[in-house]
Amino acid sequence: MIIVGAHCNAHVNDKQEFIPAIDAVPQELGDISNAVADTGYFSETNIDQCQERDIKPIISTAREKHNSYLDNVLNTNVEQITGNTPVEKMRQTLKSEEGSRIYKKRKQTRI
Repeated sequence: MIIVGAHCNAHVNDKQEFIPAIDAVPQELGDISNAVADTGYFSETNIDQCQERDIKPIISTAREKHNSYLDNVLNTNVEQITGNTPVEKMRQTLKSEEGSRIYKKRKQTRI
């Protein structure tokens, strides 16, 4: 992965740092279409602000279990998630084929 933007702060809560991290990416690099982050950045405010900027947020809603990849590969039953809360909608996004494909790149060192 390549670091394309950086900022620093004294906040102890990452939720406040999602949008500043996005803003740290120079506009010369192009438009940001997806913003991926772990559960520490999940908040309704971050989702709303991304959507206002036409950015699709893909943010984990809970800590992942270790070795969850193997569970996901072996478990072919697709869990249906219904609801309209921001958490439920994000879980739907993460379970979708596109959302899952994008989110798992967060942990890769090669594309």
